[in-house]
Amino acid sequence: MRQEPLTTADDTRNFEQRLEEIEAIVADLESGKLSLDEMLLRYESGMKLIDACQQRLATAELKVTEIAEATSLNSHASDEWPDSDDE
Repeated sequence: MRQEPLTTADDTRNFEQRLEEIEAIVADLESGKLSLDEMLLRYESGMKLIDACQQRLATAELKVTEIAEATSLNSHASDEWPDSDDE
């Protein structure tokens, strides 16, 4: 069983690493081998990781929306202005 540090503002773990850590925490909690204090610490650490993942997903979703809107605007703009080949 790994003891994970609590997440910090300068946490450099990527999304996938955080998901792996969440899975490890869930396995530890489900094992029934932790003391109540250890369970509480692991639960708190897991919730912080979940929050960080949710924030990262929200940022990624916003970026995808921005890209889709920019692409849509570019495709509409090209529809309005015919290429020189179309003339």
